[in-house]
Amino acid sequence: MRARFWARRSHAMTPERWRHVKDLFHRALECDPALRPAYLVAEAAGDHELLGEVQSLLSAHDNTDESLVRPEPVVDLRAEFPVDESTLPGVGRYVGPYRLLREVGWGGMGAVYEAVREDEQFRKRAALKIVRREMASEAILVRFRLERQILAGLDHPHIAALFDGGVTADGRPWFAMEFVEGQPIDEYCRAHRLGVRERVSLFLEVCEAVEYAHRNLVVHRDLKPGNILVTADGRPKLLDFGIAKLVGEESAAAASRLTRVGDLLLTPDYASPEQVRGGPITTASDVYSLGVILYELLARTRPYHLEGRPLHEIVRTITEHEPPRPSDAIEQGGVSAGPADPSDGTRLSRQLTGDLDSIVLKAIRKEPDQRYPSVTQLREDLQRYLEGRPVMARHGSSAYRLRKFVVRHAAAVSGVALLMLVLTGGVISTLLQARRAEAERARAEERFNDLRGLASSVLFEIHDSIADLPGATATRSLLIQRGLEYLNRLSRQSGDDPSMQREVATAYIRLGMVQGTPTSANLGDVDGARRSYGLALAIAQRLLAVDPNDSEARRAEALAHEKLSDLDVHVGNLPTAVGHARAALESWRRLSEKATEPVGAVLPVVISHIKLGDMLGNPVFPNRGDPSGAMTAYQNALRMLEALPPDAQANTRVLRYTSILHERVGEMHMLGGRNKPAMDAYQSAFAIRERLLRENPTNRDAMRDMGVAHEKICGMLLATGESQRASTHCTQALEIYERLASSDRLDMQALQTVATGHLWQYRVFSALNRLGEAEQALARSTELLGKVLDLQKNNVQARRDIAYNALYASALNERMARQPNLPARDRTQRHQRALAEYERGRDLLKALQIEDRAITGDTQLIQETRVLLGLR
Repeated sequence: MRARFWARRSHAMTPERWRHVKDLFHRALECDPALRPAYLVAEAAGDHELLGEVQSLLSAHDNTDESLVRPEPVVDLRAEFPVDESTLPGVGRYVGPYRLLREVGWGGMGAVYEAVREDEQFRKRAALKIVRREMASEAILVRFRLERQILAGLDHPHIAALFDGGVTADGRPWFAMEFVEGQPIDEYCRAHRLGVRERVSLFLEVCEAVEYAHRNLVVHRDLKPGNILVTADGRPKLLDFGIAKLVGEESAAAASRLTRVGDLLLTPDYASPEQVRGGPITTASDVYSLGVILYELLARTRPYHLEGRPLHEIVRTITEHEPPRPSDAIEQGGVSAGPADPSDGTRLSRQLTGDLDSIVLKAIRKEPDQRYPSVTQLREDLQRYLEGRPVMARHGSSAYRLRKFVVRHAAAVSGVALLMLVLTGGVISTLLQARRAEAERARAEERFNDLRGLASSVLFEIHDSIADLPGATATRSLLIQRGLEYLNRLSRQSGDDPSMQREVATAYIRLGMVQGTPTSANLGDVDGARRSYGLALAIAQRLLAVDPNDSEARRAEALAHEKLSDLDVHVGNLPTAVGHARAALESWRRLSEKATEPVGAVLPVVISHIKLGDMLGNPVFPNRGDPSGAMTAYQNALRMLEALPPDAQANTRVLRYTSILHERVGEMHMLGGRNKPAMDAYQSAFAIRERLLRENPTNRDAMRDMGVAHEKICGMLLATGESQRASTHCTQALEIYERLASSDRLDMQALQTVATGHLWQYRVFSALNRLGEAEQALARSTELLGKVLDLQKNNVQARRDIAYNALYASALNERMARQPNLPARDRTQRHQRALAEYERGRDLLKALQIEDRAITGDTQLIQETRVLLGLR
């Protein structure tokens, strides 16, 4: 193992090489799997380490269960790498924004600290786990980022929350999580002498946490008492949710029980048979681990005693041997059951016999399909036990069910005992059969609703929880497509159920946004987005034809029109875009008439005004605009927001759109040559965005808006001749854009904004007469725009920007050709380059003109360049 690990590390994983690995990985995913090996060999061009890294990532990707996004196992390298304290930070130092207070534990791959975040935003206590340098391999980093994005969406009172995460300057990942003070659940039960029913009640809260995680597509895979702490007030907290397998922090005692089976880092006492065999890991594996924990809590011992046994015996025991019933496994004597559960082992055994024995043994069956289908069923059976109802694990006979009924309703039964004596066996049998039929129908309906709830959770709760996270575009696409598949399947089963059709329409809108909406992080699939929006619009209009007062269908109609408008703007179809924008505005107005919540009523109408104003007044559109109409639209929308109650005006979304409107008003003033009111409007937008970014430092919209605010002030300062001040703002805008793009390589919008940032750098350098730097910035802008066009052939804005960049390059070369003291040969070469760039830019703009996508600025820039070059 040591030799293989270090062989892969012989090339230092620099940021450039890591980008190379990721780029090849994403390109390989797009290949036909049958052709992928040959493609990788050709692209690697003899670089065997590169080939190995990409194959490792592809293997991890291909082995992910289609139904659940779950963390992948990693190799246990703790034996190979003893802890070196010199590689870890000391108490009092900072990791990210967190100051380390004290060391609270060691792990095979690093240390755990109590830490505190103390900055301008807030003070927060945390448990900070930092990975050892030796473990910061590329594959681990990929899984680390994916898990952090998924775990960021988990918000449950019984799950220790993930606060933050990052990578240190020397490449080591770290996590900051909720600091939990408590005892492992088994120790807590012993220390507080909890009885059987109290232990079951506490365990139910743990089940709720695992059940919530499963709904959010996360399998824990390392459930054990040490990962379930109970606080002083009796609340259980589930720890290391999908992280222990990467970070591997364990106490010294727990570490002694850890082993590696088939390259899985696990705790054998609680591992399912499929885990030790290296088989597929699903939610059934967590059901098994929960069953073992419940066994230990009730019987005060584990189903198997594995300490000190060789590996082959451990595997055989877990996969082949049947454990004793919990009631038979209780150690006679030494059982401290608490005041509600006498210490006599015989009495305790009787309490477990029957229902609890059956529940535990069903949860820990060897075959995954013979266990409870989900944690939900396990939790419900335990709840039935507490309520005295028949449990599903016992496949209850008529006598068993009758006995349970009598126990629950003893008083009523005693009053009708005589009547029960005259009932015939046939009547009883008929009643029981009817009950069973009703129960089956109820279970079928429950399964349908559970699947529908899961699909909706994937599409809305989980998607929304990761939408603003860096690098989440591909994951969002996968989640939405999976959810949509479920909804379409359910829709076919439910016929013309309007509520189901509404959910399907909304799902298509969500999918279109991820596929190719230019106003947010997207995958660049504009045609796919158009199809999705078209399907959503057709469904919504079909529902409205039946019921014009269907508000949810009206909202889907408005959103579909709005998104189609964005797409048409993106490809330069302005008349169609305006038509969709006006239709969306009308739909939002009709909805606002029925809305009662002020923000929810006003914001959609405001956004529609902004979009319509952009089309009428932005100079990049064809010469059909109406700047005066655009200013009117912006000012009307601004007045709507300013008329909201004070508490509504403090809403984050209201503040964001207020800043957008100030910015748009500034643009209209600037285009009209009114510099002072333009700068005032830009400064108003800047101040609001500074506040929003302070409050939401990782929000992508807040980051992008701040970059645009810097960019607008940069342009204003350039226009007024303050080039040095402009340079500061343009540099800050570019830094923000690059940070957004590097955190999500699949986000085409972010890549295009980086190209724009470099274009502003060119303008600043040109104004400062730093012509060499201006040339480099312009070339970088053009290079990035070319990458955008590789994926978005119909991106009219990118095509126009490349053409403009060519004309800017022509003017720059001609300017450099006229520099004093330039040798004649260099002057001639510069002039020839200027002519070539001019012809390239002119031809690109002519192609847009042929497609009826020309604008006034195209002709103006061509003419200005011709004059500069001395052409007639």
